[in-house]
Amino acid sequence: MSKSRAGSTSKEKEDKCKICDVKVRDKGIQCEVCQDWWHCKCVKISEEVFEVLNMDNIHWFCSACNSGIGRMLPTLMKLEMRQNKLEETVTSHNIKLAEDMNKLKMELNKHVIEMKEEIKLLKVDTEVLNKQFKAETEIVDKKMKQNVEEHVVEFRDIVKQQIQDEMHNVDGELTEVKKTIQDTREQADEQRDKENRRNNIILYNVPESDLPRAEERSKVDMDFCLLLFNRCLNAGVAEEDIVKVFRLGKRSERARPVLLQLASYTQKNLIMESLYKLKNAEIKFKQVIIVHDMTKAERQECKKMVDEAKSRTDADPSGEFQYKVRGMPGHMRIVKLKARNQIMRN
Repeated sequence: MSKSRAGSTSKEKEDKCKICDVKVRDKGIQCEVCQDWWHCKCVKISEEVFEVLNMDNIHWFCSACNSGIGRMLPTLMKLEMRQNKLEETVTSHNIKLAEDMNKLKMELNKHVIEMKEEIKLLKVDTEVLNKQFKAETEIVDKKMKQNVEEHVVEFRDIVKQQIQDEMHNVDGELTEVKKTIQDTREQADEQRDKENRRNNIILYNVPESDLPRAEERSKVDMDFCLLLFNRCLNAGVAEEDIVKVFRLGKRSERARPVLLQLASYTQKNLIMESLYKLKNAEIKFKQVIIVHDMTKAERQECKKMVDEAKSRTDADPSGEFQYKVRGMPGHMRIVKLKARNQIMRN
């Protein structure tokens, strides 16, 4: 809101009108953008208008700033349209994800039903085999009275071995069924974990406060993150855009990583796309590293790819190139980049 001046203080007397260059002591108004002062009479503001400007939520800009704001409005409208488009894309992605989850659940239920039927059939086959075994044993017992003892023993051993082989096959099939069920559950758990971490980011090298109360330390972390996002990345993040912020692990001499959950995936995506601006940030912000919050499987995949990228870099005899891992979790790839020291020499 613009500031008007009906009286004056010792500090205010030092402000001079930008038109007449006379100190503004009475009947003055301040531009909300450039913070300069003008006499009302110099900018032709009547008593009635001056009274209105003293009301709450009334804005006043000098002519120079007013024209600048006019040029900014189309840009703001374009940004709003871009945000609406991103939100539509996210909504479409969420619908697609929900459909995929439902399809996965249906497939899982179908597999479970089929497995239950197979288990029932296996049990029936086992019962049939047991009955056959008993029947064949009775036949053997009858033949024992007619045949030589060693022949009967040999025949019984053969039957037992056949039954044991059949039971071994049944056990193997049951093991495969259990493994399939376990793999399906792990896939569903991984998908749920990804969705829970979707709007999260992790910040490393954020200075940790030594205040005694946890809520005070959390407030310090919140303020640091807001300064980083808005002053360095120009991401336009407000405090209400952050759902929660907390440190990971137990306190120690080194600063713990900060996990931050955003209310919107669009806001997170804007932050991640603006990370290149950190190279021109203040020292306390430049050292901060921001990464996606990945699941255990995604972290293992990322570590494997980082190790492979390092091996490729070490194997390059020229030293002109280095290999880095880039991309979103689940879609990471190894890219070949010009080595930084080579760029500096060129």
